[in-house]
Amino acid sequence: MGRRGAREPGGPCRRKARGPGGELGPRKCFNGAVDTWNRFALGGLAAAALCTGCEPQARRQVRWLELLQVRPAASEGLFLNETLTLDFSHPIDPASVTSESVRIVDEAGRRARGEYRVDKARILFRPDPVLGPQLTDGGLRPGTRYTALVQGFPAPDGLRGRDGRPLAQSVSWEFETARLTEPRGQMFVDHTPLFGLRLHPGEGLATVRDDPRVVLFCEEPVDPSTLRAEDFRFQTPGGERIDLEARLLANHDHLVVRGGRALRTAAEIELVPLAELSLGVHSLRMAPDMELLDFGGNRVQPYSGVIEVDVGETAGTLVQDFLEREANTRPVPGADGTAAWGGGRVTIRFPRAAGNGQDGEVALPAGDWTAKDLHATSLTVPAGRTCRLGAPGLVVLRAQGRLDIAGSLVREVGEARGLMVEEGERLSTWLARAQREDPPWTVIVAGGDLVVSGRIEVDGPLLLVAGGWLRVASRPRAAENELWILGEGGGLALPSTASTVALELDPPTVNPLRTQLTYAVLSDPIPEAGSVARWGRASVSGRENLGRFRVRYVREEDLPLGGTLADWEPRDDPRLVRPLGRLRLLVELMVGPADSGPGADRRWSPPIVDGVRLSWLRPAEQVR
Repeated sequence: MGRRGAREPGGPCRRKARGPGGELGPRKCFNGAVDTWNRFALGGLAAAALCTGCEPQARRQVRWLELLQVRPAASEGLFLNETLTLDFSHPIDPASVTSESVRIVDEAGRRARGEYRVDKARILFRPDPVLGPQLTDGGLRPGTRYTALVQGFPAPDGLRGRDGRPLAQSVSWEFETARLTEPRGQMFVDHTPLFGLRLHPGEGLATVRDDPRVVLFCEEPVDPSTLRAEDFRFQTPGGERIDLEARLLANHDHLVVRGGRALRTAAEIELVPLAELSLGVHSLRMAPDMELLDFGGNRVQPYSGVIEVDVGETAGTLVQDFLEREANTRPVPGADGTAAWGGGRVTIRFPRAAGNGQDGEVALPAGDWTAKDLHATSLTVPAGRTCRLGAPGLVVLRAQGRLDIAGSLVREVGEARGLMVEEGERLSTWLARAQREDPPWTVIVAGGDLVVSGRIEVDGPLLLVAGGWLRVASRPRAAENELWILGEGGGLALPSTASTVALELDPPTVNPLRTQLTYAVLSDPIPEAGSVARWGRASVSGRENLGRFRVRYVREEDLPLGGTLADWEPRDDPRLVRPLGRLRLLVELMVGPADSGPGADRRWSPPIVDGVRLSWLRPAEQVR
């Protein structure tokens, strides 16, 4: 990355793009993509504006992020479940993708509902699934014209690259979704056009008398307009038939936990009896001539057997599959780092660059510190101390576990060139190269949480890295536009000029730990609303690998600040949590040094938790 000037937008430049004399290499103009953009109503003027003032290739500087293409190419007839893909010239900073920087609205100004996801130099918009038979409740509505807008320079909240460069200018285009016709044409993309997969029940089907819902599963999405309640026959223990209401709960590829296993599914069909049920075992059958269809018009095969549904007491159930990160960011007392939650699991994200821990536990002293590369197991700057980093060139402070700056860490290097990386480069590779070149940069790497409650002041480039979470409570200072971060979290004290560095946080291949580390994470309250009269037994699935894990349960109400984990009174069984009520999952992962004996497995393979199932009874007055 090259140093960013105070007056011009942009960010770090690719190191390999620099010529022998330090000048940046050529950048292609956008003329070759004008025809593609015209199909999205971008217009020749919009495309040409990006190339206005193009200098000779040898003199051009790559300072801007550019939108290269939008897919699908057609501007009319987009399917209701079709993913919109935006390809850019450089990797995107996920933090810059907001409801303002990228938005899709219809002619009435209503936003298209769905999920925006960043994949390197690509942004994908996946519309919310269609669930209703009229096909009008999804993220995209049929026969509707939408305007898509991507904010660029000079908008202060515009899209930017991971290296800080802004989108050259705001871009907008229009598209229209497929129209409902009679007879009806194709409205959905079918990703499995040759299959009509089986509809089947969950394992251990049970429901409750006052909340008698039954959920069935299908391995692929279904056409909501073909779901009919009369295709299901529900009978009481005495053989009396009860009418049902059928509706879709989900209609896109996702994971559910059944029988302690995480399984891929798509459609979830909820059946609700329209009469009061008695206690006992009921039966559910599917009509053999069921006309439920998938997105391609293929018939979904019904379950041919009898499904037994045990109607019991009032209850609730949660299956936590860790697919999406919850909002709770509270640190767990005594943990070295915050566990990584997302992608269907909770695990440890430990950076190889956190070092080998050969220097043990270190508390930096007051006064000068002249070491250039510190490998600690844990590292602190105690409150009240001011430590001055006096070594020339690159200075790296590493800790395998928690790194806590409660005092002051200062450094003066004078004028320094900006931080530079190659796109997609691994952190450990970049750090080894930086050590060879030895520029006056300051790099702080924590394998666990990096906690800044004190003061960091350097006048050159500063990079903060955490395998756990960055927890910054006091504003760090670095050279202008040269404060960089890598890792989850941050804090309100981080200035708006802090940017995410375009490096991959790569794990070690061999276990480097010199002491045991504990990573932990706390869930949001369970259940989201309502009270609990009694908790049932919980089940947990995961893999211990070369460490171990445990899931415990703590009360939701007023967890004390500070103190120890014992003050939270965690319990191994949710039925033991007191006072009775809502609770939180406490997921803990422990990993330590590799066994040094003959034949020891020294691979880096941290533990993983991939599913938790909870059930509870609710007070009768809160049901329905």
